[in-house]
Amino acid sequence: MKRITFLAFIAIISFFSVEAQNYLGTQKLKEGSLDFLKGVKKLNVVFDYTDLIINGKTEEYFTATREEKWKNNWDNDKIRFYERFVRNANIESTKLLLGNFPDTEYMATVKVLRMIDESHIYVAEVKFTQTNSTNILAVVSIDYKKHTVSTGWTLTRTINKIMDIAGKQFGKLIVKQIKS
Repeated sequence: MKRITFLAFIAIISFFSVEAQNYLGTQKLKEGSLDFLKGVKKLNVVFDYTDLIINGKTEEYFTATREEKWKNNWDNDKIRFYERFVRNANIESTKLLLGNFPDTEYMATVKVLRMIDESHIYVAEVKFTQTNSTNILAVVSIDYKKHTVSTGWTLTRTINKIMDIAGKQFGKLIVKQIKS
């Protein structure tokens, strides 16, 4: 019985390791420093979709070609994308809590630029500012590519997976930058 449990555990770990490797992602600090986050307990995170391109088309065009039910689902999906990203970032970032905290001193605006095109699954740029200020303190780039194609995956399911991975890596990046 112990052997079967152990083998099942190894199979699950192997599946998730292979699945995570299907997404080649980079997140890097492009400008500035995250030193201002040292000692900060909460960070407001907001998502901005105003310049989003999906499959080479603006979000407005992309959604205009869909039925009303799909549009409503898409709006709900964007809320879930945010929740998955933040939840997974918080798994890694134990000293800094990320989320919807509009009264905090600093905020990170995740400007989602592209979803699903020829080579990229998810591209975003995160700008860190003081709340109610346009003065940019730091910029992080996020770029994910999928090097193998899973058949039967919907746009939402694929982006959900990317949000999980991107959130975790974002949390790790913040911790690493604050420690160094």
